[in-house]
Amino acid sequence: MTDNLKTAKKLLAEAKTDKEQHQPVLEQLYRFAMPWRTRFDSKKPNNDHGDIFDQTQMEALGDFANDINAIVTPAWMAWVEPEPSKNLDPQQAKQIEAPLKEYRDKVFAEIRRSNFHEAATEAYHDLALSAAVMQIQNGAAGRPRICQALPLPTVYLKRGAYGE
Repeated sequence: MTDNLKTAKKLLAEAKTDKEQHQPVLEQLYRFAMPWRTRFDSKKPNNDHGDIFDQTQMEALGDFANDINAIVTPAWMAWVEPEPSKNLDPQQAKQIEAPLKEYRDKVFAEIRRSNFHEAATEAYHDLALSAAVMQIQNGAAGRPRICQALPLPTVYLKRGAYGE
């Protein structure tokens, strides 16, 4: 077995252990706050929320997702502004301002062409409970990129270098 494969297996085992540790709490959060979302014991969405009589958590989660989408990644404006490095002299910085703005405009045109904002809203629901994961795939030639919020139960996450 190669060193890369051994490392990958070790990291996956650590991610599985971490997921198992948090799974009982997350299962309850998903059940009451997002009963329609794919859960840990299933590969598809659930519809077993007939016994949930209070929608307060679901409504609060929807409000959170919409607020985060409007504040952090609003569809009506560029939410990242590239700027020249502080290490450049003022003349060099001035020279690359226009290309940076052109780059920003192209990036956000692609974002608006894709389904990013719909997928982001879905991912922000997960973010309210724990972590959010979004897969962004290149579209076929001439077609927009495809964004998909992946339910937390379907992925493994490895904590950072400092266990955070």
